[in-house]
Amino acid sequence: MATAAAVSVRNLLRDAALLLLFVALGLASLSLVVRVAGGSPPVVARALAEGAFGSAYNLSETLVQTAPLLLTGLAVTLAFRCRLFNIGAEGQLLMGAVAAAWAGTRLAPAAVLHLPLALLAGAAAGAAWAGIAALLKIYRGVQEVLSTLLLNFVALQMVAWMVRGPLQEAARDFPQSDTIAVPARVWSCCSRPHACMRVSSWRFSWSPPSGST
Repeated sequence: MATAAAVSVRNLLRDAALLLLFVALGLASLSLVVRVAGGSPPVVARALAEGAFGSAYNLSETLVQTAPLLLTGLAVTLAFRCRLFNIGAEGQLLMGAVAAAWAGTRLAPAAVLHLPLALLAGAAAGAAWAGIAALLKIYRGVQEVLSTLLLNFVALQMVAWMVRGPLQEAARDFPQSDTIAVPARVWSCCSRPHACMRVSSWRFSWSPPSGST
């Protein structure tokens, strides 16, 4: 038990060091690009910080934009923990967004049910899209790395078709859906549920696989 705990701590420290290294390399690369372009890295860094965290509104928008990306990244992590290389999280996110938008704009259930219905529709569509790769792997032996990667492009084209076809706004002016009905919206204050899901998924991703030592 003590050995397993020591290994977990060592892995955590190693990953934290790698994260800091990658962040430092990313900042150094950005500074180099800005310098080559004739700009000032400190000025750019200050503008980025103010744009992302400079006000309560900016911070809420940053959380709204990053939460789906973080959750999608954690979805990939969960698949990795199961020793499956799911490279198609982007496509699964897109198809989930399409289904959630459809439920939020085309269905009119009781107000208390609208948000759960939209969330379930999005989760089911994303899972079904991943299920295509699962069926190909089970019955045709197609590696999930290839199938999930290629399904990303199919999903992207599906979204492009949907916003110009079945999901396009009633006015037919722009390639976009109608506004999500108010009862089906997840407000910015829901960053706390996002955080809870991130913590839960992070805890699972660090749990040793079944049967490991």
